[in-house]
Amino acid sequence: EIIDSLTVYCPEATTVLRPPILRKEDIEKYNALLIGSGLGLDLDAYRYVIDVFSLSHQPLVIDGDALTILSSNLNLLKKTKRTIILTPHMGEFKRLCDFPLIPLESPTSLLTLSLESAPGPRLFPLSQR
Repeated sequence: EIIDSLTVYCPEATTVLRPPILRKEDIEKYNALLIGSGLGLDLDAYRYVIDVFSLSHQPLVIDGDALTILSSNLNLLKKTKRTIILTPHMGEFKRLCDFPLIPLESPTSLLTLSLESAPGPRLFPLSQR
């Protein structure tokens, strides 16, 4: 199975299939959470992202589809006081920030932006994909 093969390359990672309804007890035992990779964009996925923000307190890595969902719910970022790492490619970065992107000099250049009215979160597009 795909989910079990992750542990071959990263044995310290714990993967969990998404239950239909997220409960606080499902996530409170973890030190950090990742959401987004392969999540989808249906109504259940939107609800899931909102539930992760409201039911958890751990550091959070947001990737893929969860970034797209977050782009229409930026208030979730403004309300949180935890460490959050966003991993957008340039298209996701534009959806999150809605400003004209300046061309980066190299694919490894970093661009940092603080979200308006949010003292903690920073966006780090790492490459032009």
